[in-house]
Amino acid sequence: MGGESPPRREGSRRPR
Repeated sequence: MGGESPPRREGSRRPR
């Protein structure tokens, strides 16, 4: 799933 930005594997949700 990814609505706004593709969730990376660095921060469970969005690091930035």
